[in-house]
Amino acid sequence: MLSVYRNEPAPNLRSVAKKSSFDRIILDFKRLYPTARLVQNYGHTFLIDETVFLFIAFKGTRAQKPVVFTSFKNLKALNIYYYSFVNKLLKITDSKRLRRNRAVKKNEREIQPGEIFYTAPGCDQINIEFFQIIAVKGRSVTIQKIKQIRTYLAMDHGLAIGVKDSFIDVPVRLRIGVSGMRIDAVQYLSHWDNKAVCWSSCA
Repeated sequence: MLSVYRNEPAPNLRSVAKKSSFDRIILDFKRLYPTARLVQNYGHTFLIDETVFLFIAFKGTRAQKPVVFTSFKNLKALNIYYYSFVNKLLKITDSKRLRRNRAVKKNEREIQPGEIFYTAPGCDQINIEFFQIIAVKGRSVTIQKIKQIRTYLAMDHGLAIGVKDSFIDVPVRLRIGVSGMRIDAVQYLSHWDNKAVCWSSCA
């Protein structure tokens, strides 16, 4: 059986002075298995030895331990395993690409001047804040906080709606990421559908 790795790119390891710990790990394996072929593809680094039918896989180019280290009885079994392994990686990659494309389209549809977003941080209490988009330029967006109208369902919780064009505070510029707009290190803005949002406070 012809090798399935013939046409795949073989990476160049960095010079001795610039070798990373990962490079050194790969070189150690190459000393143990001098006939192993080095392949980088599908977000993984492979060492494939068609002489002793060995398959070693590292995730990325920084891993300290292989995710797969196994041998086979013959080259056919090795090739079958390789195809199966790569097909799983391709499905994962396609799934990620599909989710990313959906997220990008969602951003394009929702992140427009005049649209309102909100945050709902808190565990013991939910502090709702509304923001209106002022301008969008490329991946940069300018937002400004707007007033809200609250109604009470009880003393410690109720419903809130944003008041469009009723600006408070100062404009803030944000970057648009794949997952949308993030107001701080952990908190993303959610698109408001003009329906009342629940708020709560500590009892």
